[in-house]
Amino acid sequence: MMKLTKILIPPLFLVGICGFLLHSAYQEVKERAIDQLNSQQMVMAETASRGIETFFNHYAEVLNQLSKIKHISSLDAQGRDLIQMIYRAHGSEIRGISRVDASGRIIYTYPEVPGVIGADLSSQGHVKTLLETHQAVTSDVFDAVQGYMTIAIHVPVFENEEFKGSLAILIAFDQLSRNFLETIKVGKDGYAWIISNKGTELYCPVPGHIGKSVFENCADFPSILSMAREMIKGNRGTAIYQFDRVRNESVETLEKQAVYVPVHVGNTFWSIVVATPAEEVLDNIQGFQDRWFLVIAVLLLTAIFWTSYVWSTFKIVEEAERRRRAETALKESEEKYRDLVESANSIILRIDVSGKVIFLNEFAQRFFGYNDREMAGRDVIGTIFPASESSGPTFPPVGHDTAVNPNGHGSTIFETMLRNGEQAWVAWTSRPILDSDGKVVEVLCIGNDITDRKRAEEALRESEAKFRRLVTRAPLPLCFLNKAGYLTYINDRFVQAFGYAHDDIPTMQTWWQLAFPDESYRKLVADSWQNAVRRATEDETDIEPIECRITCKDGRVRIIEMAGIAIGEDFVANFVDITERKRAERERRNLEERLQRVEKMEALGTLAGGVAHDLNNVLGIIVGYSELFLYELDNSHPHRHLASQILKGGQRAAAIVQDLLTLARRGVPSRSVVNLNTIIVDCLASAEFEKLCSFHPEVEIRRDLEPDLLNQMGSADHLGKSFMNLLSNAAEAMPQGGVLTVRTSNCYLDKPIIGYDDVREGDYIVLSVSDTGGGIAAADLKRIFEPFYTKKAMGRSGTGLGLAVVWGTVKDHSGYINVESRESEGTTFTLYFPVTREELVKGQDCPSSVAAFTGNGESVLVVDDVREQRELAEMILKRLNYSVECVPSGEEAVEYLRSNKADLVILDMIM
Repeated sequence: MMKLTKILIPPLFLVGICGFLLHSAYQEVKERAIDQLNSQQMVMAETASRGIETFFNHYAEVLNQLSKIKHISSLDAQGRDLIQMIYRAHGSEIRGISRVDASGRIIYTYPEVPGVIGADLSSQGHVKTLLETHQAVTSDVFDAVQGYMTIAIHVPVFENEEFKGSLAILIAFDQLSRNFLETIKVGKDGYAWIISNKGTELYCPVPGHIGKSVFENCADFPSILSMAREMIKGNRGTAIYQFDRVRNESVETLEKQAVYVPVHVGNTFWSIVVATPAEEVLDNIQGFQDRWFLVIAVLLLTAIFWTSYVWSTFKIVEEAERRRRAETALKESEEKYRDLVESANSIILRIDVSGKVIFLNEFAQRFFGYNDREMAGRDVIGTIFPASESSGPTFPPVGHDTAVNPNGHGSTIFETMLRNGEQAWVAWTSRPILDSDGKVVEVLCIGNDITDRKRAEEALRESEAKFRRLVTRAPLPLCFLNKAGYLTYINDRFVQAFGYAHDDIPTMQTWWQLAFPDESYRKLVADSWQNAVRRATEDETDIEPIECRITCKDGRVRIIEMAGIAIGEDFVANFVDITERKRAERERRNLEERLQRVEKMEALGTLAGGVAHDLNNVLGIIVGYSELFLYELDNSHPHRHLASQILKGGQRAAAIVQDLLTLARRGVPSRSVVNLNTIIVDCLASAEFEKLCSFHPEVEIRRDLEPDLLNQMGSADHLGKSFMNLLSNAAEAMPQGGVLTVRTSNCYLDKPIIGYDDVREGDYIVLSVSDTGGGIAAADLKRIFEPFYTKKAMGRSGTGLGLAVVWGTVKDHSGYINVESRESEGTTFTLYFPVTREELVKGQDCPSSVAAFTGNGESVLVVDDVREQRELAEMILKRLNYSVECVPSGEEAVEYLRSNKADLVILDMIM
């Protein structure tokens, strides 16, 4: 037994030594395989991370540049065209571009989706953050109102430092995951997944995990939760975790090798995990373990003494196999990395510390026009990147500086020259590649072509400059108003027209207070403008002009028409000065009204004259025969009273006819030099005035007569009658009492007076009759001089001819009338009569006895077409001792005078 033991101990010891060496070798191979796997996974994770970061940085920069363009903030037609152009240029990578207002509502989106406009996004976490901070935000994955899983990048939009909302792009997460995550495959079952900084799984091949918290999905796997806690801190590293795999209705727990890398996206970060089942690594070395067990068995069966020899042989074989497998795995990793780089849609360069090109991908070769053989070993400065500071910044940002921060990144944008002579703009991101000592050995540069964007920005700048020149030099006053009503811009013509400079009107409210100082009128204008804006918004038309009075800086008041157009939520208002046009229209209307008034009075005068002529024929007969009848009757005759009443009625009718003749302007047969004060004094001393005072005892009459009143040409009877008509109207306008003022004055006008009547320049005698009565309504003021137009009871207090007689008398005397009246405040009639420099002539008393008119047989020829008039005239003249002949027409009168003599001819002027 002891001998056997001694015999067996060496081989058993050898077997033990072989087993120990096998286990050690197996562990070393396993650890190196895992390290190689993790290195491969880390490269993929970092490549995906850099790709995603570059992708988001690129679009964040695009949005940031767009947000500074005025057309985007105002969202006018050019702004919409620009949004559409950007979408068409990048439609393969983004799902939509939206413009959100300051309250979080979508006001425009492209492509258009029904029902999206007006959607309220303010409850979404990233939009709420934007509205509170007014800073750019990047969302986690969420369900967009357009109906798909997406990521939103919001960049704030300002206009004159005022927050106007945001400009956002929607990136479909399924497209992003296909581009950067689905392509990551390690082994048979390796894959990538990604979580947000809050632990939400944004992408995961495991069904049902997307959109849920990793702490909920993996609550039963502490190793995953431990890794997730490091990930949400933004750390990078490696981990081993267990996870269940379901196959053929059976569940098996797998151990996975994983690496995780942070992805910095805007204001937030995600974390990418690349994981591969450990069994795939172990499968590659499982055969190695089996062969070792076989060798041990052979050694035990053949010879213990050959153990050392077999051991050394196996060691050589194991080393060769390990090297071969490692080289194979490295080659596969490099091929996958190369495939990923070559298929990228970005420029990828590797540059050594001396600035020589080590590698450029196919996209870079096509873009710059150089193949890899032409660029290999060439200095990147002067070939791809600018050769001097004048052409742009020195590149790469971390290229030749070996002391750069190993975790640092560089970025820049510059213009470069392609091989074919064209110029292009590229946005570069670079990252140093370090050796084991932490020194920079290479620089990885990733570039994106932004030429189209730069050209679009330049075109926008040129368009905006052209638009500003057009607005500044516009022939009409223009101003820009924002939604809140503040002025944001005024052009030169605005300053010239109204005198206000930019410093005078910092806000719309201040300008409105200056331009419309009256608060009630300012509110009226503001309401009219808001109503016009509302109608234009509802009808999608331009803002209709509103007419208003504006106060200029120098105090002038101008009448303007204010119109405009809406651009998004802002407005462009233009002003047209219509002051002169309105003045001309007002003067034209006044002239038309006066012309119509004159024409109406002329027509009514013509009508009245014709009526008066016919009535005179009848009244002449009635009055004449009544006088003859009374002449034949003595005072005691019973019919004398009847005849007297007939005579009085005829005389009253004759007075009305006389008024009609005055209206017809045929009532001033002769003129003489008169003094208006004398006429007024005579009227105030007359029985008619005393009767008027008795009817209106509560009316106080005041007189203010010019002592040295000038004379005029006219008829004392007509002027006195007109004066009494004015007194009567004024007294009747004050049934409860009041003050009636009569005033005369001399007046010289050096410029016309525009009023009810236009009074020309010259010397005038002015008569004004004022009362403190109820006034005349505006609707009645234009008709007060029309015959028979009266507000009184017809037949009780007048005939309706009083003011018509005044009008006719004034016009017969070449005068003018002005009327000023306000309801409840009284009325003033002002009459202007031309002055004469002739002196008054004392008139001779007219004979009053019949004997003074008695003839001595003189011959009189009476010509009248009315038989009754001829007969009456014949009877009266014969009683006065004249020889009378009567004929009915002018032709017969001429024929009579051919053969007969007449001392006097009395004829009807109108036959």
